[in-house]
Amino acid sequence: MRRWLDRRSGTKPVRTDYHPDLDEALSLFEQSDWDSLTALTEAQTVNGAFSLLRALGTHTPLDLPFGSLPKAPRARGVIGAVLVGWAWRHRGFGRGDEVNEDSWPAFFDRLGQAISALLDAVRADQDDGVSIGYLIRAATGANEVGLLHEARDLFYLARHRPLEGGAFLLQALGRKWHGSHEEMDAVAERLASDDDLPPGKVGLWARALIERWVWDGHMSDDPATRFRSQMTFSLKETRDRILRLDDDYRRLASVWSPAETDPFADAFAHDNIGCAAVLSKQMATARPHVAALGNAPGEWPWCYTLGDVEKSWPSLLRRVRA
Repeated sequence: MRRWLDRRSGTKPVRTDYHPDLDEALSLFEQSDWDSLTALTEAQTVNGAFSLLRALGTHTPLDLPFGSLPKAPRARGVIGAVLVGWAWRHRGFGRGDEVNEDSWPAFFDRLGQAISALLDAVRADQDDGVSIGYLIRAATGANEVGLLHEARDLFYLARHRPLEGGAFLLQALGRKWHGSHEEMDAVAERLASDDDLPPGKVGLWARALIERWVWDGHMSDDPATRFRSQMTFSLKETRDRILRLDDDYRRLASVWSPAETDPFADAFAHDNIGCAAVLSKQMATARPHVAALGNAPGEWPWCYTLGDVEKSWPSLLRRVRA
């Protein structure tokens, strides 16, 4: 497997959710150069654009003043995605009952601004799966379930759909937020069987396994459910399924047109299949995925098992290589 963006392990510090155009995007954002920032985003693959906007939402100075919203719908989509990132930085990523009460007003305020901007972008272009993906995330946090379902339907119909947007949808319709395990699995089934999506789509099934384990094993109020779920990745059935997902990804990647290869979509598979393989202690399966990510893993889903991913990643690299 190719190394993720050719970043050689051990030569640079670990950076989660890395994007090679992040520094340029940060500079353009700080200058409020919306035309150039929009052009930079549109020059990406759909998965690359989603990744770049996630990186912007993570690395821009929190609540950096940017004046009034730009008029162009695509630029408003860019701002909306960044506002979603800012909202979650205010909230934090723990359980709702772990959030500081003082954080909620800023969280909901940024989500409200994000929804307004993202709706403008989506109304202008219903094939804009990047904006729809961030709208899904915003509606999830804002508890706008009706809007979430509308965004789900739009995402399924959109011509351009980022895999991370699918992961947002999968998570939103799972037990953790506004749905059930069955609804979550239905998202994975629909998207992973879509012939128009790249091979990395197989990672959605791995993500569904991990999300179910997180809820049942760590968030359920039922002690028996927690106990059973904590054993999930030790079960032969689960371990065999992860091996099949790995085989499916490799098979699809081997016949996918090189002209359509998207390293950001591949990284999605590496993050999710690799994490599932690590959780099931199948290090031979995890090794090529972790190696492909190099020093640029995604924050999700690794944070579920590693905590501080940037700090823990070098140790995982050593474990996988052993």
